Amino acid sequence: MPKTYNVELGKLGKALAVADTIVLDFETTSLTPHCITIVGTGIYIPTLDQLHYINTGHTQTDPRVPGDHEADLVAALRPWLENPANHLIAHNATYDVRCLYALGIRPRCRVTCSMIVGHRCDENLRAFGPTQSWYYHLDKIGYGLKKLAVIYLNEEPPTLAEETDRKNPANAPPAKVARYCCLDCHNTWRLYEIFTKRMTPTVSELLHKIDDPNNHVIADMMWNGILIDADEIPRQRDLYEKSIQACRNKIWELTKTNWRHETKREIIKLLRHVDLPGQDHLDYDPFMLPPDGDEDELTLTGALLEQIFDHLMDYQDPEAQRKQQIVALLLSMNSMKQRIAAFLNPLSEHSRYSNDRLYPARFSSTLVTSRFSCSPNVQNLPGKADVTIDDTWRQVIPEECRESQTTRNLFIARPGHQLVSIDLKAAEPRYLALHSQRALQDQGQTYKARVKDLYQRNFGRWPQLIQAMNQNSKPPTQRAFEVQWPPVQDDPLWRVFKHGIPTDDPYNALMMAMDPKSYHNAIASGDQQQIKLNRSRGKLSFLALGYGANPANLAPALKWSVAKTEQAITNIENTYITLNPLRQQTTLEFIKFGQVQSLYGRPRRVNGYFQLAQDEPVTIGFTRYRPVRRDYQAKIIPLGTTSPRLNADGELMGGGVIAFVEECWIELDDGRREIVLTGNPNGTVGHRSKSDVFVNADHFVQPPFRMIGFSQIQWVQDADGVYRKMPRQRRSARAAFNALAQATGADHLRWVMNRMHK
Repeated sequence: MPKTYNVELGKLGKALAVADTIVLDFETTSLTPHCITIVGTGIYIPTLDQLHYINTGHTQTDPRVPGDHEADLVAALRPWLENPANHLIAHNATYDVRCLYALGIRPRCRVTCSMIVGHRCDENLRAFGPTQSWYYHLDKIGYGLKKLAVIYLNEEPPTLAEETDRKNPANAPPAKVARYCCLDCHNTWRLYEIFTKRMTPTVSELLHKIDDPNNHVIADMMWNGILIDADEIPRQRDLYEKSIQACRNKIWELTKTNWRHETKREIIKLLRHVDLPGQDHLDYDPFMLPPDGDEDELTLTGALLEQIFDHLMDYQDPEAQRKQQIVALLLSMNSMKQRIAAFLNPLSEHSRYSNDRLYPARFSSTLVTSRFSCSPNVQNLPGKADVTIDDTWRQVIPEECRESQTTRNLFIARPGHQLVSIDLKAAEPRYLALHSQRALQDQGQTYKARVKDLYQRNFGRWPQLIQAMNQNSKPPTQRAFEVQWPPVQDDPLWRVFKHGIPTDDPYNALMMAMDPKSYHNAIASGDQQQIKLNRSRGKLSFLALGYGANPANLAPALKWSVAKTEQAITNIENTYITLNPLRQQTTLEFIKFGQVQSLYGRPRRVNGYFQLAQDEPVTIGFTRYRPVRRDYQAKIIPLGTTSPRLNADGELMGGGVIAFVEECWIELDDGRREIVLTGNPNGTVGHRSKSDVFVNADHFVQPPFRMIGFSQIQWVQDADGVYRKMPRQRRSARAAFNALAQATGADHLRWVMNRMHK
């Protein structure tokens, strides 16, 4: 970081005249741009290596940081920011762009968010989810500027609270705030440089075409807000509460009790009292009631209640119908309580009043992913809430006990605008068809070329190790797996989703393949309810293919037997003959490269696998129990991945990494390392503990070259010191296949947002 920063507005103007890229950061009095005062503005100009800090709102005076008028700052910044040829970089850019709006500046230059750039380079940094990451020096990993600086810059910058003694920046010493702001600007640039150097050409193109333009769109949406009818919220809440009370009254009438039904524990108590018939034959235990523990540990869910209701339909006596109605009333109560808790209440809590309207103040997921869902979820919930669902359980309860379907009444378009609905419900199967068509066109040649390039890159970096590995490798006992594409010129999936043959509805097409007899009977009879049910089954089946469901766990959702479900999945795979090759090709790519790419080039990486498949040295951790448990760690250089094999069920299993072990050791209780294996730079053994069972196991091709199966690894530590917990291979392969369709849906949505904004 430069030792000094400039505080004169005139010097900033001269620097801007010769700069085409700047890094911007504001110090403000609030996190809500609509009601902020700009205390100070930090600007870093990379080409000149200059830092500037302009004081426009400090209450304390300091001759080292003189004050300027806000209007003068605007006059200096406006021409530069309104020039489309210039490039503005900021961390959490949508906030800084809204600060510019508050100043009356509408930037037209390119805007890049270094937070989103960091996410593009590594989307698995956040410390939650099935592929957890952690860092030894941080309690939680995220995409905040301070956390990224700790990981990638090996520095721990001070927080604003530490620098200002927890004072508002306006009341804090100007010199301290200026130094803090300038450090943030400089670190933002350093991180941006690191991330852009790591970007592949496809990710860089994604950033230019989708992410950067979307920063303007998201900032506009957050600044303008979504108009909400403030009077409609309490009216709808009142309707729901009256319906919930009507459900309670009806349940009390049917059960001859006046028990509470507010918690899972209380509902389970009621189910015990009702004494459902045939409970010994259920696939679940609706009566599980732990004596202790948190309420969330109970297994009762809305889906479980629906299964109980469906089970009761097998009984036609009046007593079973009474119990059916009780379960249906519980389902209705559950649905309305969820609507209040997840939508109506947050809508008030996360919004601010303005002219009898409400503006959501925070679009939470935009900070990293550049999408526009917020809390409450105005992206999905309103649309789902107003769709009339013909569930059987709704038909057995009185009208006054059903939930209202008027959530859309809460939203109002601004003058001169209109509300727009974008239907992407069938996007995923269509994108899957496009992937199939592309794979058929290149027949895997692109994949083979990428594998060859990867080998050549590794050979160029580690020629001695590659040669030694090839000399020491055992001949393969089985031919490496290669994808066998079916000899078709026009993929059946493509015909359905692109040309509408034999139907233009992708989910009906899937149902037609699964159970043609049921599909054609429903069409011939004109039974609309059965047609809708069949379409729903087709959709569930597609998701099952993407998410890796098996017949046993898909059957209850389809309300079929396991045998019928198994046959239905076989029918789909026989009809759409590119599904299995596409799944196999995806798994190969994920094992070879640790990631798959969407149609837009968006990388979907798998924690641990990606780091292990790269040619950067990593440290891995694993456990062995021979003869007693020992925790080993090894510093390795990955030299290439091996292909998996087909198991008896036709699934790809196995696959791993051939690596050169620089050093393998055991962490002793006193903190020392017991070295069991080391390798020399020329590929020969430097040290080998002949008594250690781990070193002498057959997972070594020949020490110090080791065959590492993905299932053997607990975690991987990359070059930046971030630890990646290894997920199971089957789950990871499933996530990779699903990412083909899921990732393109999100990217397409952002692409549509950009075009609509223009």
